[in-house]
Amino acid sequence: MAETIIYGIKIGDLIQAGAVLVASFGLFLNIIEHKKTNTLTRIKIVSNTLDDIYNNQNLSDIFYKIITTNPKKIFNYNKKFHGSIDEKNLDHLLFKLELLSKLYFEGILELKDFEIIKEIFIDIYDNENVQKYLNYLDSLYINKYDNNPYFNSFRALAKIFKNESSST
Repeated sequence: MAETIIYGIKIGDLIQAGAVLVASFGLFLNIIEHKKTNTLTRIKIVSNTLDDIYNNQNLSDIFYKIITTNPKKIFNYNKKFHGSIDEKNLDHLLFKLELLSKLYFEGILELKDFEIIKEIFIDIYDNENVQKYLNYLDSLYINKYDNNPYFNSFRALAKIFKNESSST
């Protein structure tokens, strides 16, 4: 008799059941590893942007001008701003934050991924001169692009962070 039966169960069936259990366990471990890798990738995206803000000279210059209280070094939106290096640097900074924001609204990043950078969003968004610049951009472009202003995702995410911080 080629098939041996133990307690009414064929050995072949036991082997198949064991193989299914091993494969299921392997799949479970694969899912856990995939989640870890996914989380690390998301964190890396955000931390690379933070690293750029602090270590890219142009980005750090405009960022510190936005957050400083030193009147001699503060960022001012005025007639001299347009076409200046500050405008170029602010656009670069806002585009980086816009990209992160779009990744959030596309479901690629999660709110918890922004813990290390959300105060930067708020500081930049709350700056009166940044708001003046955004309003200026709105006046130029809002009707051209289906009423979606420049840096719309950045603005929306910054508002989420502001609401979140004001409710805690």
